[in-house]
Amino acid sequence: MAATKNTMTVGIDGEVMHNLSPAKNGSITVTLMKTSPVNKKLMLAYNAQTLSSALWGKNTIVVRNTASGDLVTARDVAFSQLPANANAMEITLKAVNYRIGKLGVFEQLSVARKLLPVLAGVVGDFRSLQGKEGGNALETVLPKIARTLADLSDEDCNTILYPCLSVVTREHMKGWVPVFSQGALSFDDIDLMTLLQLVARVVADSLGNFLQELPGSENPAPSGA
Repeated sequence: MAATKNTMTVGIDGEVMHNLSPAKNGSITVTLMKTSPVNKKLMLAYNAQTLSSALWGKNTIVVRNTASGDLVTARDVAFSQLPANANAMEITLKAVNYRIGKLGVFEQLSVARKLLPVLAGVVGDFRSLQGKEGGNALETVLPKIARTLADLSDEDCNTILYPCLSVVTREHMKGWVPVFSQGALSFDDIDLMTLLQLVARVVADSLGNFLQELPGSENPAPSGA
């Protein structure tokens, strides 16, 4: 079955990754495993079709029974629950509103692994600014995080950019649209500095607590006896 716009196929990868719970009112609840790649696709659909969107209630969801191969198609579907990052932090860059979502724990680990070798200076700055600026410390180190990203290799940079951009949405036509999908930006007017600022914001917001737990780079190692 060919995929079409606003159509979600659950079970397309052939994995047993959902439980179907039919209700007397005719609705079907699909419970996805957290490890399912479909989760990410559903989140993108959630973000693009919130209550204020003209596409609200116009979704088509196709559920494939992984055992029998049967397809169940539900048309004109409206999401009954908004996504977790519908309550994400909102920022404005160049008069455009963005929502910054949270990385999942495994994405946090992947991003942190790539950033840790070059985060020492950021951690030191963050530590020294905490006492002076309190909650604004992360705001102050954002430019340094952006510069750090720009200095990484292409492979390491993409390992950080892709998951970070995937949790960012942008206000567009009365709805919120993902800024990054299938390896490409959704908006041509996002320049390099805006991109780096968005990624830096995700890093600061998702890894902020992690940065606070790291030992400050300025602390000398204990000397031997």
